[in-house]
Amino acid sequence: MSELHDLSAQASMYQSQRQSAHEFSFELQRYRQQARDNLLSEQGMALRQQRSIEAETVFGDLKHNMSFRRFMLRGLKKVEIEWGLVCIAHNLRKLAIP
Repeated sequence: MSELHDLSAQASMYQSQRQSAHEFSFELQRYRQQARDNLLSEQGMALRQQRSIEAETVFGDLKHNMSFRRFMLRGLKKVEIEWGLVCIAHNLRKLAIP
């Protein structure tokens, strides 16, 4: 019976430590509201709409049509070279398709 009491005491102590660790950042809330306002403004919605037209189709094409899902090489320099080759291949495909 004392083991059960010890476990419940430890659990309540842990729970009280967790609850006291919560903090509310007003500055973070202000930044979130500012980002929300920017995204929901007319200019923000136009930029988001343009982004979906420009970038998303390229990545979808690379993933679906060219089966590019991950880099084969490791290391920043090698990945940059591999990414450059993928981009060259994508641009050549765009030129070849009338």
